[in-house]
Amino acid sequence: MTAGRRTVCLVGSGERVVRAAQQHGFDVVLIAARTPLKTAAIQLAEHTVVCDYTDPAELTALLRAVHAWRPFERLASLAELGQVPAAVAAAALGVPGPDPRATRLARDKLAMRETLRTSGLPHTRYARCASPTELVTFGAEAGWPVVLKVVDGVGKDGVRLVGSPRAAPEAFAAVAAAVPGRALMVEEYHPGPEVSVETLSYDGRHHVLAVTDKESNAPYLNETGHTIPSRLDPVTLAAVRRTTVDLLDLLGVRTALCHTELRCTPAGPRVIETHTRPGGDHIRDLLRLAYGIDIYDMFFGLLAGAEVELPGEPRGAAAIRFLTPVPGRVVGVHGVGLAEQMPGVVEVDITVEPGDLAPEPTGNHSRCGYVIAVGRTADEAAAAADTARAAIQVSTTGARQGDTADVRQGDIADVRQGDVATTQVRTLSTVDGTRTGR
Repeated sequence: MTAGRRTVCLVGSGERVVRAAQQHGFDVVLIAARTPLKTAAIQLAEHTVVCDYTDPAELTALLRAVHAWRPFERLASLAELGQVPAAVAAAALGVPGPDPRATRLARDKLAMRETLRTSGLPHTRYARCASPTELVTFGAEAGWPVVLKVVDGVGKDGVRLVGSPRAAPEAFAAVAAAVPGRALMVEEYHPGPEVSVETLSYDGRHHVLAVTDKESNAPYLNETGHTIPSRLDPVTLAAVRRTTVDLLDLLGVRTALCHTELRCTPAGPRVIETHTRPGGDHIRDLLRLAYGIDIYDMFFGLLAGAEVELPGEPRGAAAIRFLTPVPGRVVGVHGVGLAEQMPGVVEVDITVEPGDLAPEPTGNHSRCGYVIAVGRTADEAAAAADTARAAIQVSTTGARQGDTADVRQGDIADVRQGDVATTQVRTLSTVDGTRTGR
């Protein structure tokens, strides 16, 4: 290790996280996953151990040996699957790290709902769901539509908006098949705009960095776009911020970057879920473009004892829009160059090419690319991103008896303001499971 520098152990971190820690005077012991192997982070870190870090007991035993070999003063994880194992290991080793209770409640959506129910804070009706019959029973009591999800889901995998008793058997079978052997739950669906709140907590003090407008599709409810800053009215925005801070206090979050998702209903904000790690989907990049901040830099600055300046008013706005073409084999991608040259566009990334499979958009993993745009206002940035996405044309074949679909991303209408039905390319997807061609 470098003389005079402190050491932090990072569980499941990428290149940007490692670099931010080093820039604030930390040497890094990196605990890296085998898949995907993050080569750039491994090359940067002073020491790396490659392993499966998702089992808390195994990670604790491993880190006990690592700590004896290369002592570290703090344990941290900004990765979803590293949260609970890192918290358990930190507590066992007696070093500062994530809070075990907070990370467990954030990962276990059923436990979080129970904690909210008994807290006195506004909560959502929910139940464990082990069969289509239980799904139908809950829908009859709570009202349709309802949301079926996996208890420990990530990236909207295993999430389905279910619109009627008729759709329940198929929806339950599809979700159960997508996440075999994992527990499911069902919740009431809240209409209204969806937002996420990005926060930085240190020693139990929570600072709201930004509120992000979100767009999602039905029936899978995976995000198709984000815009920063939010365009909510000031009263609703203040209520969202208060609800988020109250939730983090309730869960016992101490020192963390958190990402909390809420729906803004006529009765006030309702928590969807929270995570004791930063938001994904390039929200970190949108924060940098709109506010001029780097959340990794802020986090490790606080850990290093530096004075961190919290963001004030945004200096502009930024938006991202994801590409979700009609499922099938990709036979052509067009309009990328045109999109790259459009006003406000700062990045276009296409992850498919002819011959690749464009999957059904059942989770955030199934996207085929994105565009990022900036503007003076949120409306301007969102319009620029929407226009750029609409310019990109993805042609697929084989999804429906060999038909070829030329899909302009602008043909996709996302769920906004709590709408239940959504138009997806040339197909109308409704919450009761029927599909009608356009």
